[in-house]
Amino acid sequence: MSEQIPTPDDLQRDDDAGIAALLREVGAAEGPPSPMADEVRAKVQAEWLAAVSVRTRRKRFVNFGLAASVMGVAASAMLVWSIATVAEPVITVARVSGTVELTGSDGKTHALRVGERVLSGDRMQSATNGRAAFEVDADVSVRIDGDSALQVNKNGHLLLTGGAVYVDAVPGKDESNDKPGRLIVDTAFGAVRHLGTQYQVRIVGDGIEVGVREGRVEVSHSRGTHSGVAGELMHLSAVGDVARRALSAFDPRWEWATNAAPAFDIADRSLLEFLRWSAREMGRELVFDSAEARQAAAVVKLRGTIEGLDMSTALTAVLSTTKLQRDQSEDDSLHIALNSTIESKSSDRPTP
Repeated sequence: MSEQIPTPDDLQRDDDAGIAALLREVGAAEGPPSPMADEVRAKVQAEWLAAVSVRTRRKRFVNFGLAASVMGVAASAMLVWSIATVAEPVITVARVSGTVELTGSDGKTHALRVGERVLSGDRMQSATNGRAAFEVDADVSVRIDGDSALQVNKNGHLLLTGGAVYVDAVPGKDESNDKPGRLIVDTAFGAVRHLGTQYQVRIVGDGIEVGVREGRVEVSHSRGTHSGVAGELMHLSAVGDVARRALSAFDPRWEWATNAAPAFDIADRSLLEFLRWSAREMGRELVFDSAEARQAAAVVKLRGTIEGLDMSTALTAVLSTTKLQRDQSEDDSLHIALNSTIESKSSDRPTP
């Protein structure tokens, strides 16, 4: 049972009873005349009530302190809840070129910065000369083209309202043939999700275009779901009509995304790693002219940086520091050979 806290009136009654008991214990000794006795009684009672009042205030202070403590705990809990419900970072800016602005949930706008963590609810707008690349996680990256508008929402959803977005999901990591990726690109004409792939979504006048460079995608809208595979360009109209045509992995439509890719840090990396990355970014198959050429690429360690260079320039600059060279005669692959081999081929050609 909980203990009942006495009120000030209870304390006063107890004190009066205590005085009466004390007088009875001592006895009714002869005292001063009646008027003086009344005066003494009044003074004693006044002092006693003053003491009771002090104790009552102390109890009230303690009770107030307890209430304040409870309110403090409640306020702390509310603060923790508020912190827990603050929008969390969704993507991280990896590269920015030209003019790209970010508008936060507070309505404030600023230039997008490399290393910035974009929160759910943030909106990005690129100028005609602006492009940006973002890291979603270790295996998924996103890029936006010029004149594009993209909003980052919760649960892996990106809302594209203008321009184009490119998604690069490393195959064989989080996705499989029967497990769609978490990232979804929403548009007014349908939602696109990937199954370990490279693809882009572009808003066009009467719908969207979805180009698949690698892997597969699923496009869902009010009239059903459509699948797209590598080498296809799908056009979905506002009423749900679908048209398809062939699209090669090195079609000029992909060039903007290749040049918007986050820079590859070549320092202390092998030439083979760089060539594999370059081939995938260019949508081409990496082919070596000989086993010797491949072995050379594996042992060569790179230095310096390719920051700020487009893909073609970076590839030429890196290879110029080695004994390897790209054979430009191959259109559908990134063909690498030893310089001596290419020079031999050139010398064998008839003189015009």
